Amino acid sequence: MNNYGKSAIRSVELIHSGEVSYTEEAWEIATREFFTIKTKACPRSAFLGLCEAGLIKDVYQTHIKQPLKASTNKDHTVEAVKLLSENEAYASFKPLQLWRTLMNGNPKSHNFQMDVVLALWKNDLIVPYKSLVAL
Repeated sequence: MNNYGKSAIRSVELIHSGEVSYTEEAWEIATREFFTIKTKACPRSAFLGLCEAGLIKDVYQTHIKQPLKASTNKDHTVEAVKLLSENEAYASFKPLQLWRTLMNGNPKSHNFQMDVVLALWKNDLIVPYKSLVAL
């Protein structure tokens, strides 16, 4: 698992523990623990998008200080959760494999969004998409 995946897990831990109240703050604190350089925006958008979509266990709308602007990263991560929810075999994919499956031939570059999704999924921190649809 790379540092973006670790940052996502740590962000959720910070929120669950009550150490921080907002997803944005949790991400900033967590990435400072794992990186000494400025981090990419795509994994951040992926994490915040999953939170905003209600796909992170026990992370609620009250934890979101400011909603994301329209984000393809959010859309891609929600689609990845749908894929994982439909077929657990995707969880064995490497992040780039999952990205390529999701992109279905589109040459768009992977920027660690799937590292965030897979780390959270493998640590049982994502609400399966079909659970949300049933609500």
